[in-house]
Amino acid sequence: MDDDIANNANVVDMMSVFPMLNGQTLTITPSEHGLSEIGHMKFFSSKSQILWPLALNWLDKH
Repeated sequence: MDDDIANNANVVDMMSVFPMLNGQTLTITPSEHGLSEIGHMKFFSSKSQILWPLALNWLDKH
């Protein structure tokens, strides 16, 4: 939600390039996870470890 590059409008635009893709998006709000920011590059920062299960659970399912 605090990503200036992959914001909701840009994600919708990127997803529209592949109309047959059964894709899912997830909007993450930093404060909902006790973080002050995530931005575009800090998802895998050690300060964002609370978010890592989101990616791991997705990988487990796919």
